[in-house]
Amino acid sequence: MPLDNLDAPLRLTWDLCPKSGDHLSLNDLNRVAERLIDAGIFYLSLEEQPLLHQDLPDLLAELATGGCQISLIIG
Repeated sequence: MPLDNLDAPLRLTWDLCPKSGDHLSLNDLNRVAERLIDAGIFYLSLEEQPLLHQDLPDLLAELATGGCQISLIIG
């Protein structure tokens, strides 16, 4: 089914800084962000202490240019 035929906006939760400590590089973050935008993700929740990722501002800028609304879940 094509993504443009969906009735509800696509939502996603992303554990940006998993407890294992394996953080993605800036290049990998940008690649994931581009694919999320291409997939039509409308709303993204970043969880698992997203403020700990050093490249968070760059990721937020990339997602915002693609029209994605973002929530940071801070614990």
